[in-house]
Amino acid sequence: MIETKVQLPRFDLQISGIQNFEGDRPEVIALHGWLDNCHSFKSLLSEMNEQKILAIDLPGHGRSDHHLPSQISHFHDYIFFIAELLKSLDLDRCHLIGHSMGGAIASLYAACFPDRVRSLALIESIGPLSLAEDEAPSRMAQAVESWLRNGGRTNPYYDDLDAAIQTRQKSGNLSYEIAKTLTVRGTRATPDGIQWTHDPRLKLPSARLYSEPQVQAYLKSIECPTLFIRGNNTFLSNAALVEQRLEMVKQLSQITVSGGHHLHMESPGELAKIIGQFLDVGHL
Repeated sequence: MIETKVQLPRFDLQISGIQNFEGDRPEVIALHGWLDNCHSFKSLLSEMNEQKILAIDLPGHGRSDHHLPSQISHFHDYIFFIAELLKSLDLDRCHLIGHSMGGAIASLYAACFPDRVRSLALIESIGPLSLAEDEAPSRMAQAVESWLRNGGRTNPYYDDLDAAIQTRQKSGNLSYEIAKTLTVRGTRATPDGIQWTHDPRLKLPSARLYSEPQVQAYLKSIECPTLFIRGNNTFLSNAALVEQRLEMVKQLSQITVSGGHHLHMESPGELAKIIGQFLDVGHL
């Protein structure tokens, strides 16, 4: 696996990632979930050696830069981020793989720029969180109050790496090995102990969420072939809403495999075969 970095001048950020090929023009971009990092896809990339895949650490995650302390970020900022990432990589079109939050980001980008996304593989994800419109004022108030109260906090320290791994394991209901893979990438050693590298502001509640009609409008605008993969022990709890959203996507294939929310880490060989076949059909 090759470590790589991409400069994003408009954001003034350096983005880190891993890729399974030599060179600088990936065919596939992989986007991880909230508080995860690019090592979420490490085993999958090893299995998918016939495709040129770049898995990135999203801003504020893993080893990528954080946004400026004065900046208040919103979910739609990720769409600008993906646009500049592809511009920096000199990619006119690409395939997108997204897990959880990364899938929500990929979905919105594909909806906004249908001519730039060849195909979309969504793992345990079908659009972003939504909020009833009449709840928007209270949500904004909650976000502002949380920002005032907790916006300056730093990440906790642990005595050793194992303690951090166990914390990640419990918080995400993960196996020890999966938690270790994410924690090794997502921590740093300091004089005070082991500390998470993610931006602590990522834990603050989002000030602005989309309404459900808005989310479904985005999903309706996706034009590319789309593969939806969920685990039989899925994290997606509102089954009726998931099915309603899936009906919005035009060129949809779906499959259920054995596993939980991080099924791409639990069964990378199986997922590599499924996604690889999908990409072949999508004219990689």
